Amino acid sequence: RATPQNGTSSRSHIIISIQPSFSIEGSNKCVNGGKIMIFDLAGVERTRSTATGDVLLKESISINTSIKGVMSCLRALKWNQEHPEKKKIVPYRESKVAMLLQPVFSGVSGSAVATII
Repeated sequence: RATPQNGTSSRSHIIISIQPSFSIEGSNKCVNGGKIMIFDLAGVERTRSTATGDVLLKESISINTSIKGVMSCLRALKWNQEHPEKKKIVPYRESKVAMLLQPVFSGVSGSAVATII
């Protein structure tokens, strides 16, 4: 849905997780391969300039809250990297998006980032 601030915004997050599995010939075993996660997060918008109605305001608040949760995780991870002796708990539970992206953020997988500005 378009807003006064962004006429082409999809105003949504998308997370695609693909995990292929392979069957071993001659046995009933199934082996999981690596996991590929592709995600596109909606950008933060100022609620004052976005909100033209109750529905848009609720959407903006929800999007901004989930992005805030992801940013809290990234800040805690950065702190832990810079201060290994005083680690903080990473608040993955603050946001459903952050919980879904925990494998990406926790360093147990390889990651690549593409941004469009």
